[in-house]
Amino acid sequence: MKIGITAENPDLETPVAQRFGLCRFLLVVDSETLAFEAVPNQGASGGTQSGIEMVILAISSGVEVLITGYLSPTAQKYLTQNGIRVISGFQGKASAALTSFGRDLSDRDAAGAGENAKFTIDAFLLALKKSTRQFASFLPVMAGVILMIGILKALFPKELIAAVFSGNAFQEAFLGTCLGSLLTGNAINSYLIGAGLLEEGVGLFGVTAFMVAWVTVGLLQLPAEIAALGRRFALARIALSFCSAMAISILTAGLFYLIQGWNP
Repeated sequence: MKIGITAENPDLETPVAQRFGLCRFLLVVDSETLAFEAVPNQGASGGTQSGIEMVILAISSGVEVLITGYLSPTAQKYLTQNGIRVISGFQGKASAALTSFGRDLSDRDAAGAGENAKFTIDAFLLALKKSTRQFASFLPVMAGVILMIGILKALFPKELIAAVFSGNAFQEAFLGTCLGSLLTGNAINSYLIGAGLLEEGVGLFGVTAFMVAWVTVGLLQLPAEIAALGRRFALARIALSFCSAMAISILTAGLFYLIQGWNP
């Protein structure tokens, strides 16, 4: 397990930094070997994005637990949403923070062993209830996808689609990526819409690009991403995802057509 500790100096005997966004280093410690890396915080000078920069640093460093002094509720929310357990309000040395966390982890394991994680009918019913709720929430999404396919077929006849998606690999990949980038969703939805596009005569280059962009680009969530991670990072991720969707579609569809004897 990787543990992140905000620190004033690049060693384990340094005090835990009391300001998350303004700490000088993030100590990334392996909980088993206690080997660590001191990663400098580029936002330690106190810029307006210092908190967000530290959030990105913690996420990109792969830490699963973060120990710090004070951090804002916004920073804690983004860390938690990315699966990072946050322990705030700690005062003392980084080595003491590791010891305290190890003791807390042992106590949790002992409590779990005492309960013995027994399988009960209540647990089964709870799991069944959650699964039913998830399935019920998924049905409207499926209905919306089917409705979207029907609208696409009504608004864009095969003749128009054939004229737009002319069979040129780069043109189809670009148009498919643009179409998929406008919205965002899970992979299952992209399969259904992609099947509908294939039936309407869209080539494999365009459909593959659409499916990849559908689950990776997501222009609709760009404002929220800029607010959470900063404009430069969000725009760079969007651009990289867009180009990657095109490249993957060309390589995938091209390989398929090559195996099939190139008959787009």
